[in-house]
Amino acid sequence: MAFAVEPGQRLAGRYRLSRPAAGSASPHGTSTGSAGSTPGSTPGSTARPVLAPALPALLWQGHDEVLDRPVGVRVLPAGDPLAGPVLAAARRAAAVDDPRFVAVLDADEAGGLAYVVTEWVEARDLTALLAAGPLADVEAQALVAELARALSVAHRAGLAHGRLLPEHVLLTEAGRLKVAGLGVSAAAHPHATPAPDPRREDLRAAGAVLYAALTGRWPLEAEHGRTDLPPAPVVDGEPCAPGQVRAAVPADLDDLACRALGVHRRRHRAPLGGVEELVALLPRTGGSGGESSTGPLPVVPADAPVPLLAAPARPGGARRALSLLVGCVLVAASSLLGYQVVAGLQDADEPAPAPSPPPSAAAPLPPGTLPAGLALPVEGVAAYDPQGDGSEHDERADLAVDGDRGTSWTTQTYFGEPLGGLKEGVGLVVDLGAVRSVGAVTVELDGEGSAVALRAAPAIAGEAPEDPEDWVEVAAQRDVAGTTTLAPERPVDARWLLLWLTELPEVGDGEFRGGVAELAVRS
Repeated sequence: MAFAVEPGQRLAGRYRLSRPAAGSASPHGTSTGSAGSTPGSTPGSTARPVLAPALPALLWQGHDEVLDRPVGVRVLPAGDPLAGPVLAAARRAAAVDDPRFVAVLDADEAGGLAYVVTEWVEARDLTALLAAGPLADVEAQALVAELARALSVAHRAGLAHGRLLPEHVLLTEAGRLKVAGLGVSAAAHPHATPAPDPRREDLRAAGAVLYAALTGRWPLEAEHGRTDLPPAPVVDGEPCAPGQVRAAVPADLDDLACRALGVHRRRHRAPLGGVEELVALLPRTGGSGGESSTGPLPVVPADAPVPLLAAPARPGGARRALSLLVGCVLVAASSLLGYQVVAGLQDADEPAPAPSPPPSAAAPLPPGTLPAGLALPVEGVAAYDPQGDGSEHDERADLAVDGDRGTSWTTQTYFGEPLGGLKEGVGLVVDLGAVRSVGAVTVELDGEGSAVALRAAPAIAGEAPEDPEDWVEVAAQRDVAGTTTLAPERPVDARWLLLWLTELPEVGDGEFRGGVAELAVRS
C-alpha cells in the first residue's frame, strides 16, 4: 500500500511538510532526503509527490507554522491497520515527562493521513558514534547508565520502548542523550515478534547497547529489529561475551552486559531483574581493566574534544538527571542528521572521531615534582560545595589562580574531622575553557595533612557535574603539606577538573580548615 505525500502539504492547518527526513527508510532501507539540509528547506529533488510505503511510515522534516519551529512528522494512511496502534502509542509516549525522550508534540488524523509530530532533533545515533570503533569503557557505561535511567522513568509510568535499536540511541549536538521511538517503534513494526515482557526486552536492549558500545557489534537476534551494526559472533546459540570479542573489556562490564542480556548464565551471576538494577550497578563498575575504579564513574558518553564554549559553566547549573549530558558537544566532520521518533538510520559520511581514552586512577608524582608539558590556561575557578550551601567562600576562588602565593582560597572552618561529619568533601572546579589534554595539576595547599584528589569530567561534558559521584578520580594524595603534583597515569582529555579536598589541616583545637594558595595545570 502506497500513498502520495507532497512537499508543502499542510496537516491540521499548521504542520507544513518540507522534505523527507534524512534517513527516512524506504522498503529496501535506502534513504530519502539529503544529509545536512536545514529544517524547512525543500531541495529540488523532493519538489514532487513522494510515494511513501505504509511500512514503515515515512518521516518528514516539517515546520510548525503556529509556533514557528522545526518538527518531525511521521505520516501513514489513516486507514492503514497500523494507524490506530501508532497514534495510541504516540499519545501514551507524550505523557512521559523526561527530557531524554524525543518529545511527542501531537498525534492525530487529518486529510486522510495519520501523523505523529515530534520535536526535531539534530543528532548522531549509536551506529554513527561507533563508526570509529568501540567507545572507551567509561564512556560506554556512562552512556548506558543514562539510557537505563530514561527507560526506568518510562517503566515507572507503565510504558516500555519495546523495540530499542542503535538508531534510537541519539546524542545531540549539545551532548544530550535522546531516546527515540518510545512505544511507537514497536507499534509501527507489526512483523516484529512481540516481546512477552516488554520491560525485560528493554533491559535486554540496554544490555545490547552496552555490548555494542564495548565491542562495536550488536548481540540481539534479527527478530528484535534490523540494525546496520555488524552482528556479534554466536557460539552455541548465544552471542559471545564482550570480553571474548574484545580482550580489553573489563570483567565487571563483561559480566553486567551478559546479565542484562540474560546470556552465559553458567559463567555469570543471575540475570538482572530490571533496568533500575542496571542503573544501580553501572556507576559502580570499573572503567579500567577488570577491577572496580577507585571512585565513582561519570554518567556521560564521550566522543572527541569539544570546541570552546562562550562562557565557563558553574557547578550545579544542570538538572540532576542530565548533569553531565547537558551542553555536551559532538564534533562532526560532516553535517549532523535529524532524527525523530522511529527515524531510520543514515550512516555518517565520515567516521566519528576516535573516543578519548578514559581517565584512570594512578599514583601521584613525588611531592614537588614538576611534570613535563606546557602550562594550560585556566579560564575560571569556582568553589564546589555540593553537599553544603553551595558557597564555600566562592568569592575567594580566584585567589587560587591569581599568581600570588600569599593569598588563598580557603574552606570554611569545620569542627571535628573529616569536615565536621557534615559532608564528604569540598573543593574547586577548574574550567580550562575547552577540552585540553591534561597531564598534571600542581597545587600548593595551606597547612599540613590535607587529603586531595584530582577528578575529571569526561571529554564531552559541557558542564561541571553537580554531584561529586559523577566525576572520575584520576589521582589522589593524603597527608599533603605544601606543594604537590597530581598526575594521572596518562593524559586525560577534559575541560573541567575538580580539586577535591576530603581531609583538612587542623588549625586549632578540634578546628579544621583547608586552602589552596596556587594551582597550575599542565599538558
